[in-house]
Amino acid sequence: MLVLQWIRGNAGVIRLPGRPKICQIVDPSGAIVAMSRGECYHYVKVVTVLHEGVWLARYNVQGMLEPVEERFRVETADKITLNAGVNYTENAGVRLLCRLESRSTISLQTCNFVRPDSRTIYITPVVANERYSAYISPVYGHASKVLECGITIRELASVDYGAWRCDLGVGFSPDMHGSVLRVDHPDSREHGNTDAEGRAVKTRADDVHVKRGDPFTIKCAVDFALDYCWLRSPNGTAYSVAQDEDVQYALHYKGDGLSYGECGAQISASVDSDDGQWSCFMGVVDGGEKNATVSVTVTDYSSQEDEGRWTCVAGLAGSNGRLEEAWAHIRVLPRAHKLKIVLWYTSVILGGAALMLIVTFAVSSSAIRNLPCGRKVPVLEAPRQRAPSSPLQTKFPVIQNWKQCVY
Repeated sequence: MLVLQWIRGNAGVIRLPGRPKICQIVDPSGAIVAMSRGECYHYVKVVTVLHEGVWLARYNVQGMLEPVEERFRVETADKITLNAGVNYTENAGVRLLCRLESRSTISLQTCNFVRPDSRTIYITPVVANERYSAYISPVYGHASKVLECGITIRELASVDYGAWRCDLGVGFSPDMHGSVLRVDHPDSREHGNTDAEGRAVKTRADDVHVKRGDPFTIKCAVDFALDYCWLRSPNGTAYSVAQDEDVQYALHYKGDGLSYGECGAQISASVDSDDGQWSCFMGVVDGGEKNATVSVTVTDYSSQEDEGRWTCVAGLAGSNGRLEEAWAHIRVLPRAHKLKIVLWYTSVILGGAALMLIVTFAVSSSAIRNLPCGRKVPVLEAPRQRAPSSPLQTKFPVIQNWKQCVY
């Protein structure tokens, strides 16, 4: 029987394999709590002890008249407490440790550390290299009330200084647990802002451009775990930020979690009073309150209005001194990196058009010299202007009288 382990107070998800036409999910009390098409799926917003027991999934399989019944058990555990620490060793190394505690037994499924340069190191028991060694207790899949996952850096390099991040997955819970761990350079206290304990603190914030009436998100972060955060709008209004959706008169939290040093909140619809400088206040664990500024611009214009078919025209100097034109079309895509790719290809096309123009003039001049004629200078006429009939069209000078030639 399949066993799902949920954490009380967190969200729980039921998702069974396969693609049935219709699926019913029945809870331990016998009530039908979900009916879905195409998959067996059910989302529990807040897990309680009442969700414990044997559940039933009843679904149909093509080619069978009777429905298939599959039972599975849901176990719940107390909410997990996370502790993270950085310990410097005597031989100039450092040990990063993330520890999960619960009054019920839980099992560790995944653990990894993300280095300051965004490289992910997947923790495997008794695996090491010349610089890193892993530590897990107990090993993956074994249940315990205390789970530990750590990494030891025996020899620090430049890529190791900064904000590390640990991510731990427990049981079948969809939520990840983790925190920010800071490895400071010995002389870091001499540069930048420091907190009461002398730790260097760096804040980050993303500016926002939003169309009037559209939703937007305020985001800011610090390289330390947070206890709380709150926002102040340009008109001076203070907003609490809560991770619990049921809290009234507070903005709903957006981000990976306060333990990761991230603070964010979504505004449902932008208005004129939202335009200006927002202040983001973040309470650092075992430290003071840090702040960052987010610039919000509210306009009647949306960046999505740029999407579509654009025409790019480039002027090319022909061998006769006249200005020729090369045409290309650009499709502006929603994401910036896709736009960069399109523009790169366009530059390649225009560069090829310029080369083709030069080669064509050279071939045309060679052919004209071989025509039997008198010593008269040809008359050149600029081409008629017309709309391009293809994505790339280059116009060339036209010789009016082929009985004339150039020596």
